[in-house]
Amino acid sequence: MDFPGKLLDFLKRFYTWVATKSPQQADPRICPLCFESITADTRFIRYCPVCKNWEIIKGTSTRELFSRCKKIGCKASRTLAQRPFLAHENCRRLNPLILNLNDGGKNRVQSLGETFTLRWVDPSAPGGRSAPRDVKHWTLPIIHGAAEKVVGVKAMWFPSELLRLLSSGKGKRVQMRGPADVGKSVLSSIVVNPDSLPSNLQVENFVYASPFIAADMNVPEEQRQPFRFFANALQAIQSLRDWQPLDMHNTGPAEALMRAGFYSRIVDRERRALVLYDLAGEHFQEGAGEIVAEQAANSDCIYVLLDITCIPVFEEFIQPQNRKERAKKAQFNARLCASLRQIEGDETPKIIVVTKVDLVDIPQFDDADFASHQEGVESAQPDAEQSGSIAAEAAGARNGPGGNGRYGQPGINKKLALNDLADLKARVELPTARSSGAIQNLARLNLDKLKSFYDPSDPSQKMIRERLDGETIKGAFFVWTTGLAPVQWGDLPPAAEADPKPDAASSPGAGPVGDLVASAFEASPSSALMVAAAPPVINTVPSVPDMQPAISCGVLELVKFTLELE
Repeated sequence: MDFPGKLLDFLKRFYTWVATKSPQQADPRICPLCFESITADTRFIRYCPVCKNWEIIKGTSTRELFSRCKKIGCKASRTLAQRPFLAHENCRRLNPLILNLNDGGKNRVQSLGETFTLRWVDPSAPGGRSAPRDVKHWTLPIIHGAAEKVVGVKAMWFPSELLRLLSSGKGKRVQMRGPADVGKSVLSSIVVNPDSLPSNLQVENFVYASPFIAADMNVPEEQRQPFRFFANALQAIQSLRDWQPLDMHNTGPAEALMRAGFYSRIVDRERRALVLYDLAGEHFQEGAGEIVAEQAANSDCIYVLLDITCIPVFEEFIQPQNRKERAKKAQFNARLCASLRQIEGDETPKIIVVTKVDLVDIPQFDDADFASHQEGVESAQPDAEQSGSIAAEAAGARNGPGGNGRYGQPGINKKLALNDLADLKARVELPTARSSGAIQNLARLNLDKLKSFYDPSDPSQKMIRERLDGETIKGAFFVWTTGLAPVQWGDLPPAAEADPKPDAASSPGAGPVGDLVASAFEASPSSALMVAAAPPVINTVPSVPDMQPAISCGVLELVKFTLELE
């Protein structure tokens, strides 16, 4: 391409709105919080976190919205924390740190103290007792300072970089779709957590939850804190960063719980944004409501989450305490089928995300052991009081490899399903760089494997299997989402030679393995969390404890695939 062509492309990408609209791409010219269209009448308040200067900017004045602060003497840099923050004038998404949201008076802002720590009371702490908690995040002093400085604005403040990336086509908005307890909040927290991806990939995050204040004055004070659900969302990010066990709370009545990740060099060595919108699972129980429909219409992609503990073929290989009750599992599968049916006519691309894969204990059976195991399972199966889908699950369990299912149709081969799952696990643990083409092939392969896990001889499973063939379903990813899974060094395969492709910086295990090992044990705990996909070479492992925490696998591939989705 000649120089004028390159210059024109540069100007289009950085200083103009992308006006392209199609059934497969939501209009990028909208507020990322309330989804209101940005027109010539739209106004934003731009606030500089460094010099505290603020001014009103028209929504179509892109140069002024996204440029650095130009106040004389201001030393703001190009870092995310020093770029301007924006508030959409009259936005219905409000700042949860403002305590007097319901009146028109000057802002009364929640105190953060000298350390800018948000102290809140958790009414659902372990043991059934309320407990004080402290949470920190880089955005807290900024949105706190903006609320105090611009006292008449109650709208939520967000990084200008978020709007810039979305409006220029370098960001993707994703609706998280699934019932309660499927893992939406855990997955979205892991996706934007800096320590869940390779250390050489810079990741920053922005988190927002709509404030909710209980109107009933009889409700305890700690449940009438407008920032409580916001603090919950921040707490999850902090727990992962500090190697703390994940203690996820219910999403609550937030209109849109947002977690945005800013990734550097993950695609074309540029900064990209992935914005995940998480709704409480209750919104999906009776089909798509108004909030769900609004979110979907303004999303570039939809994640349909599927809990692997609800796939019958794997149930007996999950520890009893981690299994879902049969009634809940049947209910989940019915809702999954209904959800897939509801979005059949929607042109928005969908990705199936299978969660909690680490709960499946994949045995190493030979043929004799597997047959013996299946006989033991058969003897433990009740056969007198089963009906409907429960009977179908038991029938599938009795089939075993090569058996016949209901109605004389071929049943599902359990041994093959376990081998396929083990193969999927091995693929995301490979410490080699992945090209875009390799990740696309992985997504398609995963989808084919997922369909094969459903027994076509069971009508309820057959319906799910058939709906996974939808044209707008672009692929599937299996992720480990039960929190900090311990990894034994001795169980990890030797590191392979890194693939010297241009996108090596965005892949697990990219760079010298020795550097990864050194940084993992010399850095502070907040930066030393390693992904199981980037294991050290066995012969060079230093003297360390047998167990080290690791973030779930499969996340990087999902992120990169989504950001490159057309």
